[in-house]
Amino acid sequence: MKKYVALALLGILSILLVVVFSAHRYFHSPYDHLHTDKVFVIKRGECFRGICSGLARAGVLRYPWFFNAVVSTAGFDLRSKAGQYLFHSSMTPLEILDALTKGLVVAQCITVPEGFTIEQIGELLEKEGVADKTAILEASRDPQMLKAMKISAYSMEGYLFPDSYHMYQGMPPENIVKAMVRRFREVMTPQIGERINEMGLSLHEVVTLASIIEKETSLETERPLVASVLMNRLKKAMPLQSDPTVIYCLVGFDGNLTREHLDMPVLYNTYVFKGLPPGPIANPGLASIQAVLYPAKTSYLYFVSRNDGSHEFSENIKKHDHAVSRYQKGRNSTRAARRLRSQ
Repeated sequence: MKKYVALALLGILSILLVVVFSAHRYFHSPYDHLHTDKVFVIKRGECFRGICSGLARAGVLRYPWFFNAVVSTAGFDLRSKAGQYLFHSSMTPLEILDALTKGLVVAQCITVPEGFTIEQIGELLEKEGVADKTAILEASRDPQMLKAMKISAYSMEGYLFPDSYHMYQGMPPENIVKAMVRRFREVMTPQIGERINEMGLSLHEVVTLASIIEKETSLETERPLVASVLMNRLKKAMPLQSDPTVIYCLVGFDGNLTREHLDMPVLYNTYVFKGLPPGPIANPGLASIQAVLYPAKTSYLYFVSRNDGSHEFSENIKKHDHAVSRYQKGRNSTRAARRLRSQ
C-alpha cells in the first residue's frame, strides 16, 4: 500500500515539476523576435479572460488559456487598469503580466486650447480617442463632482484650465475634469486671490469676465483693453452687448448672428440683460484672467472688429459709429448696428 502511495506522490510531483518547468519556460519565451509594436486597448470592466484572448489576437501572446489559468491560480490581481497599452511581439508573457498588473498605460499629450468650451473639450477628447464627449459633459455637470471640487455653479465651464495634459484611452472622465480643475486651482495663486478681493469681485465673476475676453479677442495686447470696456460698461450699468455670450446659447451656430438671436430672452444674452451672464462662456487662459485683474485704464465703451483680428476702440457712440461704417460697411447690418452700443 505504501508503495502505491509513494508512486502516486511521485507521479503528482512529476506532474507538478513538468507544469512548473513548462510555466517557467512559457513565461520567459516571447511570441517572436520581430519586436513588432502592438497598440492594445483595455476597456473599463473588461474581464481578464477577454483581455488574454485579445492579446492573442493582437499577436503578442500565445496560449491565452494557459496564461489565464496560471495567473488566476497564482493569485494575481486580475483587475487590469483600463487604457491604451503599447506591447511588442518580443515581450515575454511575464513582461506582459507586469505591464498589466502595474497598469503601465501609454499616455498621450493632449493640449486643450484657451477659450474652448466644455463641448469643444469633449469633442477634442473624443477625437483623440481618450474619452466619450457625453461622458465628459456629464462629469463636468455632476452635482457631487461640483461640490467636491468646490465649484458653486451648474457646470465646470470656466474652471477646466486650458493646458497640455497627459491622458490615456479609457481614463475615467471624472479623473480628466478633476485634473483640469486642479490645474486651475494651481494657477489661481494666493496673489491672484488677494487681487480679486481688492477688486471686490468673486472668483466666479472674474472667470466669467475672462471667458468673455477670451472669446472677444485672440490678441494678447488687446485683452486689457477689452477688459476695460467691459468694466467701464458695468460701472455705468450699460449692457455688455457681447456677441459671444449670445452665441454660447445657440446650438449649431452657422456664423450668422441675426437680430432674432440678439433679442432672445435668455440670461446669457447680454444685449437683453444687463450685468454679467450667469457664468463663464468658455475656459479662459491666464492672460485673460490677468486682463480682468489688471484692465487698461481707459474711457473706452465700444469696440468693433477691423476684420484682421484686431479691433478699433472708441470712447463715445459717435466715434464708434464712424468705426462701424469704416470697417463693417457691407457686412452683416444687424451686427454692425448693434455691436457694443448703449441702450
